Amino acid sequence: MSYRLEDLQKKVLLRDFESFLVRIEFNIARATGRISVTGGKAAIYQSNTTNQDFPGSLMDEGLRWVRLIDNGQQPQATQLDLQLEAVAETTLDLVNETARLTLLEVPTPQGGQAPGWLAAANWNIPYKPPKVTADGTPFRPRWFSFDTIGKRYCDALQEGRNNNGCSALRVVCPMLNPPIMSRIFLNHGKEIRDLQPFSIQLSSSEPWKYPPATPPPIPGAVIGSVTAVQGAFKQLLLSELEELNIRWSGPGSLSNEKILLLLASWIGSQGRNLETCDDSRLNSVVPPSPDSPLEVLLLEGLNSINWVAPVH
Repeated sequence: MSYRLEDLQKKVLLRDFESFLVRIEFNIARATGRISVTGGKAAIYQSNTTNQDFPGSLMDEGLRWVRLIDNGQQPQATQLDLQLEAVAETTLDLVNETARLTLLEVPTPQGGQAPGWLAAANWNIPYKPPKVTADGTPFRPRWFSFDTIGKRYCDALQEGRNNNGCSALRVVCPMLNPPIMSRIFLNHGKEIRDLQPFSIQLSSSEPWKYPPATPPPIPGAVIGSVTAVQGAFKQLLLSELEELNIRWSGPGSLSNEKILLLLASWIGSQGRNLETCDDSRLNSVVPPSPDSPLEVLLLEGLNSINWVAPVH
């Protein structure tokens, strides 16, 4: 799949790129259960073997609304609207390829205002959950639900446990309508107990739910993020996404320039080194992904105070 980036007046800012990352950060207060969106980031990676410069740069555009559009979904284009500003960029020229990685940030709400930098009403991608593996073995049913999202298939599910039960959850799902990040975003300021809870159902077992149906407060002070990835960013491991959480937003977080270098070391031209950077028989251009983008939901601190039943 390939994408383009336009402003709201349909001026094309970037065309025909395959790789993006969009991330929303949030927390859930233990005492009140209130969801607070705390920030957002994005990155775009371009690569080609034409050995030509990329036209234009998002670094010249400033803070503006942009529209991320799936080139293949016509005439009803799939799109995600974002208010972003490019904050760092790196371009790499090799003997037979060129690559550019751009880091972007969202505006910080002022005076306690609700965030207003994401709109996903027109994000629509067709999808059929898998039923059997390549060797004909039935897939194990893994379903995720939250708010208005009902029974979305999980490509991957990872649970963290300690002596207090389930401490962390990592869920990987196709990015469908509505995106998980949009439901978090639109519920900023609302109490989690007023929504359908986070829910995981394995096979025919009873669904695991968070927060559990117990009196307030909720069992932990939850720190979360949802990261949408496509193309080269699908090369990231779950462990790398967690490191990105720490390095990008945690205490002692890195500068934008160092985050850029960290991302660049994980994706794209990571297979080229000083010995092979002049070898024109090689290239590390990332081909378009045949599949839809993925969303990765990370929830930590689920049981920082009280016991939470395990998922598995």
